Amino acid sequence: MELGGYDVSSVQEYARNKGIAQIAWIKADGSKIIESVNGNG
Repeated sequence: MELGGYDVSSVQEYARNKGIAQIAWIKADGSKIIESVNGNG
């Protein structure tokens, strides 16, 4: 899902609200960070 243009906290809140367990942040250079999302959705 493309969520470009949103700030980090908005994406994290969206993930928590939808029950999404992980976010993959992809940087412009192609490197990635997998973040676990905590919350009760």
